[in-house]
Amino acid sequence: MARTKEDDADDRADPLNALRRARFLASRGMDEAALEQLLWCLDHGATIDPSFSSVRRTSVLAEIAHLGIDYAPAVSALAVRRDEAESHIVTGEVDSAVVHDLVALNRALGMCERTVGIFESLRLGTTSQRRARRIILPLIIEELVNSKSYSSILSAVGDAILEVDFLLSCHAKWRSHCEAHAQPAAARVAGDAASTLRLVACYYEALVALGHHAESDRVLQMTIAALPALDVRSVLGDAEARARQPT
Repeated sequence: MARTKEDDADDRADPLNALRRARFLASRGMDEAALEQLLWCLDHGATIDPSFSSVRRTSVLAEIAHLGIDYAPAVSALAVRRDEAESHIVTGEVDSAVVHDLVALNRALGMCERTVGIFESLRLGTTSQRRARRIILPLIIEELVNSKSYSSILSAVGDAILEVDFLLSCHAKWRSHCEAHAQPAAARVAGDAASTLRLVACYYEALVALGHHAESDRVLQMTIAALPALDVRSVLGDAEARARQPT
């Protein structure tokens, strides 16, 4: 059955419908039409439905990147939006959503190293630029740990103990919220706990590597107390072993 203008309007009223339509078009080799739908989802989906925000930075970008394997305009469209976000940040027009978009766009383009470069270039920037650097940090911290850029991590975070306490407190609030509302979200709570521990391990590794032993011991004890269901000693022990490996 042929689509009508009303069908297209319905898609544009619901970004999930537009995403499904884009996948259908891509499966039929209609790359230009699929890209049009996907870019609408990327540029306008979260405005129509705020809950779509995370989907546009994950599934939508992944669909565009996949389309770009054989359809170059898709990659070009991502690069244009990445350059726009980068320009805003470099010129000091910092917005948390733009920073998250920059990181997600570079990840979709397979250019995480470009985000790291921006992160490092903002070290001596304006107050606004340093704020952008602080926002970027948890989004690329695993890349920084892998490259042993420990001093960059600690200089950006400021106070690692406060940051770890914040992360653990956020998880505790989420867990309490789920328990208070009897939500069947055990898997989500466990997943959040694991994600929290991965972030904490990055800060712990940086502290150990740079010889901040009192602080790293404090992080260990805080995390054991906050995440009793996880094998914190094993995870942080692995982080400590990596920290002590020669560069």
